[in-house]
Amino acid sequence: MVREREQLLRAQQVGPADVERRIEVLWVRSNATHAVWCERRRAATSAAKGVTREVICVAQIEDGTVVERWSFG
Repeated sequence: MVREREQLLRAQQVGPADVERRIEVLWVRSNATHAVWCERRRAATSAAKGVTREVICVAQIEDGTVVERWSFG
């Protein structure tokens, strides 16, 4: 899922990027129906590093498949 998010951010990006990895997963918790994790999202360039933020992400799981996603922050 992180790789998918990283690719989505790179596709939306305008201009060059000098940050190798924009998303870092800080922690993950899950049960049979949901997965929750915290992502640290960095800006595309080192010059904008003050734009880093942490986002709580939630995914609803049914039969091993993600059926819905939310994010906060």
